[in-house]
Amino acid sequence: MTELTLIQGDCLQVLKKLPSESVDLVLTDPPYALSEDGTKPAIIREGTKFNRKTPINPNFEWDKEVSLKWVDECYRLLKPKGILATFYGKDRISYLIEYAKKVGFNVRDIGGWHKTNPTPQARKVKWCSALEIWVLFRKEKGHIFNWQLGMRHNVIVSPICQGSERTKHPSQKPESVFR
Repeated sequence: MTELTLIQGDCLQVLKKLPSESVDLVLTDPPYALSEDGTKPAIIREGTKFNRKTPINPNFEWDKEVSLKWVDECYRLLKPKGILATFYGKDRISYLIEYAKKVGFNVRDIGGWHKTNPTPQARKVKWCSALEIWVLFRKEKGHIFNWQLGMRHNVIVSPICQGSERTKHPSQKPESVFR
């Protein structure tokens, strides 16, 4: 059995404490910078009640200043054949990819998670958001792929968390996405 170590904390503070080239895989789902100033979200609902704007979440302090500095730290931490697997916002994924390439990463694959039970759109003014994008980066060029698991698609089909698996995390991914 492989031994895993999970560390919880502010990623930039924690990552800086870890030794260079000591990690095989970084799996992350960083904030997507939805907040404008830390007190209100950039995405708001309009017209839902008496034509007032209503914040989706009243406290977005944690999402105020999202930068891509974590990518630099991931590159430093990863072993030469290490993999960075990350989810990222659909409208910002191109910025992440370009930044990661400048740091030295190679794009290995881009895929998506198709949520079979996305949150419904009560106002019926846009599509249900049933897709989250992920990217696999590799520190060095080359291929590592576990063919014993079969020919898998780059689209993972799975429902969002439900029942006892669900926590209060706003963008929790189900275990089935990572199997």
